[in-house]
Amino acid sequence: MCHVKTNHGETNAPRKNLTIRTHYIRHKPEEWNGVYYGGKKKITAEYAPRYRTAKKSEKTRLLDEYLRLTGSKSRKYAIFKLNRVGKVQLRTIGGETVKVKIVEKNRKKRVYTPYYDAEVATMLLFLWQRFNWQCGKLFAPFMRQNLDIIRQVKPYLMSDLVAAKLKKISPRTIDRLLKKPQ
Repeated sequence: MCHVKTNHGETNAPRKNLTIRTHYIRHKPEEWNGVYYGGKKKITAEYAPRYRTAKKSEKTRLLDEYLRLTGSKSRKYAIFKLNRVGKVQLRTIGGETVKVKIVEKNRKKRVYTPYYDAEVATMLLFLWQRFNWQCGKLFAPFMRQNLDIIRQVKPYLMSDLVAAKLKKISPRTIDRLLKKPQ
């Protein structure tokens, strides 16, 4: 419950219908529902062959146990995984029929080269300081309209590539790039 103070300093009765916003707690990438991802893979690899060879009544029991251990809630996805992992399938690759064993593997995180490099960020910071520290919403249209005139002045000389990137930059990206120096 929460007590609310009025202008006079008195405390009102507790309010029950007060909404408090909180930030969601993000799980560690290697952890999911209390089971480490590597452990979940091991559980899947152990249960998959038993599940495929089991009778229908035993499959239900194995599936329930698997869902309880992994903390998963989707039965259909669990059935899909247990029927698929560790199974040998025939695939045609390049015109040849090849036996392929299906395994779970870790996905590699994509690494992108930043489009707005350090040179763009330093010029953006320099311009932002010279033009009264405007927010990105005001600064982006100002820069798009006046960048050709600004480039003619000696302290604001920049390459054509940097100028082209500064003309395309969005207000949100401006705020994000300028967040660190502030």
